[in-house]
Amino acid sequence: MLFRSAQARIALDAAQFDLAAQALEQARPHLDGAPVAAGGHHLLLGQLACARGRWETAMAAFEEARRLAQRSGELGTECQAALGRAALLTAQQAWGAAHAELLRAQRLSPTPYLRALVDLRLGAWHAARGDTQALEYLNLARAAFVALHLTRETAWCDLHHSAALLPDLTSAQRALEDALQARHAHGSPVLLAELDRKSTRLNSS
Repeated sequence: MLFRSAQARIALDAAQFDLAAQALEQARPHLDGAPVAAGGHHLLLGQLACARGRWETAMAAFEEARRLAQRSGELGTECQAALGRAALLTAQQAWGAAHAELLRAQRLSPTPYLRALVDLRLGAWHAARGDTQALEYLNLARAAFVALHLTRETAWCDLHHSAALLPDLTSAQRALEDALQARHAHGSPVLLAELDRKSTRLNSS
């Protein structure tokens, strides 16, 4: 079961969504009586559905991951489930509900990595609203990810940084170029797709 979950995580990061779904389906029969593993499984299901643009499915999976994590006392999974819901709610401009999830995740974040993820999502929430406070959170998250030697997460910070800097096109383009350099270092297809979308927005501004 752990192997299948790891396989699903690797496939998801590589944007091999069918392979990720197959690995998760193969792990499903082994989840009975294992709430910790089941919570992580539903978290991955939510992240996969989110990557595929299936928001309702993702929201339901994150809620089930939260329920199972609360049952098992797995704070990390509960935190990430709240962050997943916050990202979806932010995309839907449900500002109050998204912020409530972010505050919940902030209370639950037990590790430096998860605390940095919370700061990243808080920065993204502020950036989506056009708040200048976004830069404070994104800079905190970026510094933490750099200290942890995580190039992909650093690039996510740079992507949101570019959005927060608009309409300052020069600064936004510089942040986007930083994200592009990190993408080449990490080789993430998912990150490349997001970079393409951001570049199109900047070039049309």
